[in-house]
Amino acid sequence: MLLAVWLRLAVWLRLAVWLRLAVWLRLAVWLRLAVWLRLAVWLRLAVWLRLAVWLRLAVWLRLAVWIRLAVWLRLAVWLRLAVWLRLAVWLRLAGSSVK
Repeated sequence: MLLAVWLRLAVWLRLAVWLRLAVWLRLAVWLRLAVWLRLAVWLRLAVWLRLAVWLRLAVWLRLAVWIRLAVWLRLAVWLRLAVWLRLAVWLRLAGSSVK
C-alpha cells in the first residue's frame, strides 16, 4: 500500500515536472515570438524611415529642378531681352546711317 502511494506520488511529481517544462517551453516560445515581433516592428519602422528620407530627398531634388528651371527661364528672358536690345541698337544705327 505504501509502495502504491509512493508510485502515485512519483507519477504526480513527474507529471508536475513535465507540466513545468511545458510551461517554460511555452514561455520561451512566447518570448521568442515577442522578440521576433519587436524585430519586425523595428524593421518596419526602419523601412518607413528610409522611405521618409527618400521622399524628402525626392522633394528636395524636385525643388532643385524647379529652381534650376526658374534660373534657366530667367536667363532665357534676359538673353531674349539682350537680343532685342541689340536689334534695337542695330536698327537705330542703321536708321541714323540712312539719314
